[in-house]
Amino acid sequence: KIMKKLTSFILTFLLTSVYDALQPYSGPITSLDQVEVSFIHPRGLALEIAPSTISGAGRGLFVRSLENDVIIRKDEILCGYARGTINHGASREEAMSSGYAFEMSFTGDQQKVVYNNSVHRIADLADFADIHTDSAIFLPDEDQSDLNIRTLGHLANDLAWKGPDTSYTEYREASQARNLLGILGQLEELSYSNNKRKILAFSRPVIVAYNEFLLPGRDRGGSWSLAPMEIGIEYGWYYWQ
Repeated sequence: KIMKKLTSFILTFLLTSVYDALQPYSGPITSLDQVEVSFIHPRGLALEIAPSTISGAGRGLFVRSLENDVIIRKDEILCGYARGTINHGASREEAMSSGYAFEMSFTGDQQKVVYNNSVHRIADLADFADIHTDSAIFLPDEDQSDLNIRTLGHLANDLAWKGPDTSYTEYREASQARNLLGILGQLEELSYSNNKRKILAFSRPVIVAYNEFLLPGRDRGGSWSLAPMEIGIEYGWYYWQ
């Protein structure tokens, strides 16, 4: 009994310490009356679409707590990216001319991917599956009007890119401070896989938390408490070149 109480105390202390160390996210805010569409996430938060706080950027992705503080863990899956198709033959130039398109390949052992609704490293999946490593282009459909939790991520803006004069170092520093989201490729088993060993291939992009962050709840007060805050996504400096 003593050991159980001690273990419980230590766990509570560690969790409280981590909680206290996290600074509440206080990104650019907008008003609720600007929100065009809202999706309730089971983690107790809302993902919302509203005009971006960045001039000329169109719409953006916003987030807010529904009531209490919400801690989002690093690599936690938040939503999908867009409706689209995978093209293994398109060039990077063709991809970049298609708006939100981008290229993905899966070659590094430590590269993170999504499989079975959780984040893994390639090396872990390679123990039981063969993975298609050829580069693949994700080409979003032109019509993205039917938004849902699986297709809204493409509306998040890269809050670190300030234009062609942005250096690599400037981008990295700004992205770490402003972009809370990242893109991972989701792998799915091909229909023709045999029973001995799975064959996994890129199926769609998924939006995950780039770093751990805390969404402030009602009890914290402040102008940003429960207000929709724009949340950024890291595309990477090379994406914009």
